[in-house]
This record gives sequence, C-alpha cells and structure tokens, in this order.
Amino acid sequence: DWSQGYSAVPDAKPRTAVEPPRTEPEPEPEPQLMRHPERYDGPPRIAVGPYHRWVAEEFQGAATCPFEVQALGFPAVTVEGDVVVSARAEALSNSDGEDEVMHVTWRTVDTDAVAEWIQIFDGMDEGGWNAEQHAHCRGLWEGSKAKAAQINARLAEQSWRALEPLDIAIHDPHTYDYDGPSHADARALPARLRPVELTYVAGDAVVRVPGVRVLARTAADWWGYDDMCSREPHPGMVWVDRPTGAIAVELDHNSGACLCNSATVLHTLRWSDEVLAAIDRSAALRVEVEESE
Repeated sequence: DWSQGYSAVPDAKPRTAVEPPRTEPEPEPEPQLMRHPERYDGPPRIAVGPYHRWVAEEFQGAATCPFEVQALGFPAVTVEGDVVVSARAEALSNSDGEDEVMHVTWRTVDTDAVAEWIQIFDGMDEGGWNAEQHAHCRGLWEGSKAKAAQINARLAEQSWRALEPLDIAIHDPHTYDYDGPSHADARALPARLRPVELTYVAGDAVVRVPGVRVLARTAADWWGYDDMCSREPHPGMVWVDRPTGAIAVELDHNSGACLCNSATVLHTLRWSDEVLAAIDRSAALRVEVEESE
C-alpha cells in the first residue's frame, strides 16, 4: 500500500464503433387465396394455392391440375400513371382446359408497348398433359410458385393503384355479332341523349358521340396478324385511372368460328379530363333515362 505502484499503458488497437449485426429484411408473406377475390383491395399480387393430392371431380384448377392460381388486384397502374400491369389466364382451344396458359404483362401507357412479360404456367409444359395421372401437375405447381414469387417481387418495386371500370358504350362494326340494330337506335336518339362510344376506325381508337362529334382520336395499333382468327380488333371492357387519364382497353380477335380462339389483350392509351367528363355525363344521363322509363 505504501510503495510506489507500477503502471503502464498497454499496446492496444484504437477503439472503433461496433456495428450492429446486419439483419436481412423479413420476406413478405406469400399472398393467400381468397374466397372472394373480387373483394381484394390491395396491390396487384399473384397467389398460388396449395397442391391437393385428392380433389373433388368438379374441381377445375390451373390447367385442370389440383391447385389454384389467383390474380389479385389486376389490372393496376403505377401511381405515376405510366405503366399498366394485367394478368390473364385462358385456354385458347376447345379443350377441357388442360392447355390453359397464364401470364402477367407490364405495358407502357403512352406507347402501348409491352415493357415486360412473365408466364406463370402453361398447361402443356412439364412433359405435357396426362389425363390419367396428371404426372406433370406437381412440376407445374412448383414452377407456378417460383414464377409468382418472381412476379410479386417485381410488383413490390413500385406503388400501384387499381384501375376502375369505365362505363362507356362500345361500337364494334367488325364483330361477328354485329351491334347494328342497337347502334341504329342510339343514332336515332336526340343528339343530347346519344351515348358516348368507343370504336375503332382506320387504325384509330375513337371516342365520339355518333353523328355529333369526335371527342378523342388516338392512333392505336390494334390490328391482329394474318394467323389470328380475325385481324379486326373487338374492344370489350374499358378501365380508367382518373388521376392520370390512363386507359386500358381489353380486346380480342375472335371471328365467331367455334374452332378458333384468339388471345385476349389489354391495350393502353390516355384520355383527357374533358373526355372522361363527357363519358361520365353520358353514363349518368343514360341511367337517368332508363330509370324514368
């Protein structure tokens, strides 16, 4: 206690801040199947259900395999209004569905060009369809889960807004089920009561009040190819994103022949607020007239 102590400064490395251990972000849970997918109100996602070893005879899963794939929240548009994403599953033949194909497409609104396309499944993959054993179905299921994960990761890179259906009349003079009588009835109405309609004329998507005025005309490459059932496009469902004016039009090239089926396509364009306001007024007026009758 009384003696002079010995002290020394030991050699040491300078102290550095200790970095916390890096933790990988928790992966998002896989989307689950919904009993009522039409009620889904989240961002676009692909949900792949479980693989069932035993199913009821009336069950019709993906390409008649014992699992289900749901496209939730499609079609949708980026919050910037520049890209529309859509999902489609369909069998392009008169089969029982074993050749069903499903894919997701990203399309640039102003150019109507496909920016990205990912196939989820093709019922004829994995060695083809086997009516007795469905030997390829498990491979089809595993591939669908992998593609769904890829698609959902890609979708999660951007923020999306659901498109809403647009109430607009469709005039398709090229269809095998020609709407001549109903269109003649529309043109017979007083000008203020005629519905605003979408039609395709000489390479243009045209919004007009028939016999009164054209509201919008947009160059649209909707013609099909020679090997399709019909080269003429047949517009159907129309969707809108009101904040940006982005429009999606669903159409096909079917000819009405029972042995010919063409793929359904979603094309894009953009309409102004004034055009959308005219469409809304026309729809509201039509409802008012129908209710008064």
